[in-house]
Amino acid sequence: MNNIGISLDHFNRPKVYNESETIALDLFTLLMNRPGFFPSNPKLGMDIPRFLYNFTENVPPRVLKQELIRQCRYYENVIQGGEFQVAYIDNPDNSNCPILLFSIPTIVREEQKHLIFAMKRDQNDNITYNYGWSNESFMN
Repeated sequence: MNNIGISLDHFNRPKVYNESETIALDLFTLLMNRPGFFPSNPKLGMDIPRFLYNFTENVPPRVLKQELIRQCRYYENVIQGGEFQVAYIDNPDNSNCPILLFSIPTIVREEQKHLIFAMKRDQNDNITYNYGWSNESFMN
């Protein structure tokens, strides 16, 4: 399963994302976009930035996990059921707003991996994010 991006590779051809990049980008799209961004499926999208701007009242990780599990039914051919992990950790850039972490178990080329997403607000209230792959969940 590979996606074709809208950017160009080093040879000025459309960029083709490998399987793990495709999974990460699809899940990133799911996490960051608002419900309704995909017209044929109006419930798709979690709008995580709204949680990042409302950290005065941290949304409990279990609420975020339930929403992610509900949303990930759309990706059930890739995502294993029920082992999602969500946590907050201290943010060195903004003590008023912790870093939000997601650990999503996936299978890439028949190998179990954890896709780790980290999202935070910096000192200027900009949302920054990063993701990577790990052989273990961040909770282990």
